[in-house]
Amino acid sequence: MTSKSTLLTFGVILVLKIVQECHSAKLPKYSGFQVLTVSPVWQELATHLTLLESKGEVDIMSLNLVSGNGAMQLLVGPNNLPSVIATLESFKAQFTIGKEDIGEILSKQATEKFLKAESDEEGSFHDDYHSYEEMLERLESLANSHSDKSQIISLTDHGLTHEKREIKGIRITHDITDPASSDKPLIWLDGGIHAREWISPATMMYFVDVLLGEEEPDRADQIISILEKYQIYILPVINPDGYVYSCNGDVTKTQDPQCDRMWRKTVKLSGCNENQAMWYGGCLFVVCYGVDPNRNWDISFEERNGVSENPCSDAYPGEKPWDQPCVDTVRKFLTSVQDVLKVYVTYHSYTQLLLLPYGRTKDLPQHHEHHQKVGADWVAAVKQVHGVNYTAIRISEAFNKVSGSSLDWVYDVLKVVDSYGVELRPAGGDNHGFLLPADQIRATGEENFAGLVTLIDNVYQKQD
Repeated sequence: MTSKSTLLTFGVILVLKIVQECHSAKLPKYSGFQVLTVSPVWQELATHLTLLESKGEVDIMSLNLVSGNGAMQLLVGPNNLPSVIATLESFKAQFTIGKEDIGEILSKQATEKFLKAESDEEGSFHDDYHSYEEMLERLESLANSHSDKSQIISLTDHGLTHEKREIKGIRITHDITDPASSDKPLIWLDGGIHAREWISPATMMYFVDVLLGEEEPDRADQIISILEKYQIYILPVINPDGYVYSCNGDVTKTQDPQCDRMWRKTVKLSGCNENQAMWYGGCLFVVCYGVDPNRNWDISFEERNGVSENPCSDAYPGEKPWDQPCVDTVRKFLTSVQDVLKVYVTYHSYTQLLLLPYGRTKDLPQHHEHHQKVGADWVAAVKQVHGVNYTAIRISEAFNKVSGSSLDWVYDVLKVVDSYGVELRPAGGDNHGFLLPADQIRATGEENFAGLVTLIDNVYQKQD
């Protein structure tokens, strides 16, 4: 009897585990998903919506308190839409619902890509989004073509991602073969820490082309001056596992159940929905994957501000700092170049912001005046290109306090004064959000490269 009972128990556990894997929180559908824009937003409402997010009832796509009144964009599935609308109405909140649901937008973008592929028109690399593999292939090609000033870099010596991918990028500087070039002040630019923010890696790839003279040739003298003084590291995707799982830059794959276009996090198993575990170690309902890699840095981590304790939430910071291999790998590399690291900029989307320290506290940082000067000049330079308005603002002003961000860690721990984040297009007034049309890649790159040049012109000089 004992043997049969044990076998029966084992069989039940096995079936439960199979069911859980099939009902994983990793495979949502987006047909009928709507974007709700809520404005104004006040503290009580924001707190309640954050609670709904932690329960998986909404996805907070953006929060922007710049205007003073505040605005939020929420991604809501058809099953939760009635209750979320009822909640907003109970708060007497003003909100609008996007004209198209996310599924319709993805379908249109996929159709456009199919039609473009069938045409004989040969476009630029920057006319579309690309897979991680395609980006690395292009970097290899460019490094070979411009071997006098560029070389491929890999962070492999410091680790691999959870799915054993290399985090790779390109190093660009004048006289790159001269060992002394590694002593130059280092500018670090990264993208793709959040998987679904495709415009971020695309912008990094555009930057590479400009620095190597493939784009904007009128900047040649300006680029020579920059590369004689600095070495620039560009890593287009520092969360490649997440990027690949977000359909790997290919909108035509968004109906594939093995990818999720709106995926934000890493992909490592993170726990059980609302921490509801079974006695045998499995999950009661849903298995959760991934951690927000921009909440996983060891800066005010234990304060848990702006995060969720639900492992299925997009804002889950992880059990402990550095428990995500991609984050730990980048941290180790940045630490290894701390002595020469002078500029750190991490590119995200969306809401068109230049983010300044701090996020972890509302206190002003020591270099606040410098950051304000850089911010004002950066915003002006960006606007001059296409007339697009960005805003320079401290993270804690824009989003309230958040723990565990890379920007704060680099500023506080590595003592890099010029540590910033950029939220790229769109501003958030429409329902495209992370689904920014590919025809805006080039313009986004152009305006943000102008901002980068201005930032470099304003690099902090230590006072003796």
